[in-house]
Amino acid sequence: MLTENAVIERVHLDTPIYMTGLSLVSSGLPPAFESLGLLWDRFHNNGSIPYTVDPPVEIGVSINNKDYLVGCQTFIQGQGSGLTSFTIPVGDYIKGSFSAGSFGELVDERLQTIWEDISRWAGEHGIVLSDSFSVEVYPQNTVDLERPEMYCLCPIKGTDL
Repeated sequence: MLTENAVIERVHLDTPIYMTGLSLVSSGLPPAFESLGLLWDRFHNNGSIPYTVDPPVEIGVSINNKDYLVGCQTFIQGQGSGLTSFTIPVGDYIKGSFSAGSFGELVDERLQTIWEDISRWAGEHGIVLSDSFSVEVYPQNTVDLERPEMYCLCPIKGTDL
């Protein structure tokens, strides 16, 4: 495993997770990796999102390599002016949970390797992953911990999605 202290497991979401935020495609930013940080900056400067869960949970969603969404988990589905929404549907996922010595290390080094770990783990367990979307989940109550934590979800192909 490349990601130190990572936990990879199969999970089932019994209820959908709703998120509201910004879309890279509709942001006017170029479709490049460098734009993702700028999109997160815009989200953080955007003001409050209605119906946000407490404690806050920020979410990044990569949609079939066609769009990237940044936002936060909300209680209800929907969007406000200039915002987009996404529903992480009920179904089976591979979840990779991990921590790091700092938030920068968490989102730079560890986030890069967890996807490789998830893919390898799924292959070793005979699981085919869907390429429809993938999710990064940042529980904000862990950001200031000595070891910030987050997890990623990748849907399993052919499940209830």
